[in-house]
Amino acid sequence: MEESDSGSSDESDLEVDPEPSPLPPARSSEPLEAARYDTIQAVWSPRNLRAPAEKVKSALVAFKDLVKVLRDGWRDQVQAMKTAENQGDNDKATQLKQAVILQRRILEKIISTTLETGHPVIVEKYVPPPLRLLSYPALVAVVGMPITF
Repeated sequence: MEESDSGSSDESDLEVDPEPSPLPPARSSEPLEAARYDTIQAVWSPRNLRAPAEKVKSALVAFKDLVKVLRDGWRDQVQAMKTAENQGDNDKATQLKQAVILQRRILEKIISTTLETGHPVIVEKYVPPPLRLLSYPALVAVVGMPITF
């Protein structure tokens, strides 16, 4: 009878509590923190547990959409900035340049947050193995802008 008791305690020893979510309680209105929130919401799942297949699928769609919207907006802003520069509208070009810089910083925040908080199964779908070993600045240097997924 003692063996059955020890058998059941062995099973309970295998149960692992999921790590706490790094998701802030509310989404910030500040663009970089909002991007961090959206990224965590898309790619986080407790890393000490297997990610459910549905979570992986939904994460891939959410992450792709997050990056695609930003990338498309970035491309439009860059084109508008070049047009303003060619037309000699320096004030408009300067404003657009600031918007382009912010969008790049947001993309950098998405990448760093994905590498810091993303579940390994989700991250490996978008980041090739050699690049996963790099620090974030090295990753940005290798990948450059725009980053397409």
